[in-house]
Amino acid sequence: MTDPEFRELLLPVLRADFTASETCAFVAGPQLSCPITALGGEQDEDATLGEIAAWQRHTTAGSS
Repeated sequence: MTDPEFRELLLPVLRADFTASETCAFVAGPQLSCPITALGGEQDEDATLGEIAAWQRHTTAGSS
């Protein structure tokens, strides 16, 4: 990031994303009625296929 103006715009957004991911905690509740899209890559070490598939239990909507 060599453009100071771009950096000034982008850094608060990135900081907020990291804060959200570090402080988010699961709270049990009713299933959602909307579809959930869970993504991962073939070589993704942070989200296995089983972990991605497990999101299905949090919704009553069918998978596509």
